[in-house]
Amino acid sequence: NSSIYLIVHYDIGNFQQSEARHRSQKTAVGY
Repeated sequence: NSSIYLIVHYDIGNFQQSEARHRSQKTAVGY
């Protein structure tokens, strides 16, 4: 089902964005 794929893909995209944001924040702090 394509709608299920879109929902999963959307969740993965959000997860990757939050991970990247967290990583950049840690870099700014100096870790």
